[in-house]
Amino acid sequence: MTKKPTWLNRYRSISFFVVTLSFTVPIMAFISPVYGQQEKVVERLKGFSYVPIDVVEVKTADRIVSLGEPFNADREWLKGISFKLKNNFDREITYIQIGLIFPEIPTTGIGVAFPMHQGKNPYWDEVHNQRVQPISVKPGEEITFTVDESQYRSLVKVVENKQPVSSINKVLIEIRFVVFTDNMGWRSGDFLRQDPSDSMRWKTVSLYPPAKQPEKVFERYRTFRPEPVEVIEMKSADKSVSFGEKFAADDDWLKGATFRLKNNFDREIVYLNLYLSFPETLATGIGMLFTINQGRHPSTQGEYIKNVPPLSLKPGEEITFVLDEARYLNLIKFIETRQSISTINRVKVSIGFIGFADGLGWSTGEFMRQDPANPRRWVPVDSIPPK
Repeated sequence: MTKKPTWLNRYRSISFFVVTLSFTVPIMAFISPVYGQQEKVVERLKGFSYVPIDVVEVKTADRIVSLGEPFNADREWLKGISFKLKNNFDREITYIQIGLIFPEIPTTGIGVAFPMHQGKNPYWDEVHNQRVQPISVKPGEEITFTVDESQYRSLVKVVENKQPVSSINKVLIEIRFVVFTDNMGWRSGDFLRQDPSDSMRWKTVSLYPPAKQPEKVFERYRTFRPEPVEVIEMKSADKSVSFGEKFAADDDWLKGATFRLKNNFDREIVYLNLYLSFPETLATGIGMLFTINQGRHPSTQGEYIKNVPPLSLKPGEEITFVLDEARYLNLIKFIETRQSISTINRVKVSIGFIGFADGLGWSTGEFMRQDPANPRRWVPVDSIPPK
């Protein structure tokens, strides 16, 4: 048997190796740019019933992308990314803070976040705010946030405390805090009002913009003649309002409401009862009535009456009833046995019972006197006895 030259075997082996490489190199060159990469996506953080700002455009360094739709990009896709926001509210905006959340980074919460802001922050002092460019975004106008070179470096530091920034493929945009020109704000689904006495404190006023809330109104329940006591002034949130006058206010419009009453009769009053009735509670049952009292009711006896401050309201004098903190909390508990206090937009105001110093009483247009045989019973009188 003739043996083949070894140089021929070597030639075949080399030829096979070269041919194999000729196919392998182009294939690797084709797949290497995308090897190990995932599609990217930008989404809006949801969960609030109303947000005054909308994300209308997201743009990477080379393209406009749609929220929620995956796209291909390189590992530095967050460098130069921009977010165009639109003011959908009816007030001018002076400060906006957004957050870029990275849900792929393991945490005990929703994910690591990178904050971005524009405008003068009401929590900052004047020295800090002097170095900040103010913004004015009127209703319907737009403003753009961009992760520029400097912010990208900061973003990388935040992310790479946990993992490489190249591993980030998903970003959630969160609208965090918005401030309007009238000291009103929005955060986490709530509208807020800045406390005039403490600028660092913000009070929740509503879940919805006041412009979309039903107007509030105080109404007369009935008018009686004669009416010994007259409601001469009402206030909601320190603003004077008249009967039948509709006005805009938040859900806790009755908190701190005041009613100033005047004694128009010729006798001293020792007990006075104010009724607040709520027509909107008829939708859930019998109409609800809340009372505010001052003075000692003539029918009340025993030790209890000694703990009640006496009242002496002489002819022509005035007295103020206030839905203070304690009374307002009682009102909420009372109304919310049936429905939310936020559903109350109308209140009917009337004078309940009046007790005079000479034993005379008045209610719903009639004067009366106590029954001598039963002090808890009041009997109408045909005519007003002389003083």
